[in-house]
Amino acid sequence: MELVNFLENNSIDDHIQEIIKLYGKRRDVMVESIEAYFPKDVKVTHPEGGLFLWLELPESINTKEML
Repeated sequence: MELVNFLENNSIDDHIQEIIKLYGKRRDVMVESIEAYFPKDVKVTHPEGGLFLWLELPESINTKEML
């Protein structure tokens, strides 16, 4: 019922734009934090969409040990 009420009284396109802005801000904070606090030789992608980041770690880090 709540979903039907929401869709009847709101623009789904406006809602999607709000969500895009929200996740864009969260992405920016995450990328800024990685760049500020991770070692400088860690490389991070700057995605334009989606919910995931890609990090490239230096070869000296054993990623199997991290798991």
